[in-house]
Order: sequence, then C-alpha cells, then structure tokens
Amino acid sequence: MAQLMSCNAIVVDTETAAQRLGQCEELAKILGARYLSLEELAQNENFSIVAEALSPQRQRSL
Repeated sequence: MAQLMSCNAIVVDTETAAQRLGQCEELAKILGARYLSLEELAQNENFSIVAEALSPQRQRSL
C-alpha cells in the first residue's frame, strides 16, 4: 500500500538511543520519502510543511 501512495513524504527519526534500530530509514525507503533525523531537522531553518487536500478522484483510488 505504501508504495502506491503518490505524495511527498518526510520521515523524521525521533530515536535518541546510542544504538538506533534504523526502522525510520527503512520506512523512508519504502515510502520513497525524505529521511531526516531530529538533528537535521533542527539545523534546517527553511523547513516548512504544506498539506493539500486529496482530489475526489485520488480519494476514490485509495
């Protein structure tokens, strides 16, 4: 199902343990999403999120 999504996605890794599981990186790969750690997100001053409603046609296809 995730591979059928046609939207831009960002996965933010909130893991803080010394030994990370890496599940967020894998999820980002599956979704075709951009992967960011919390540290990267905090350093990016120009980051913004834009949400758009799905078209009725796109809603029916899900």
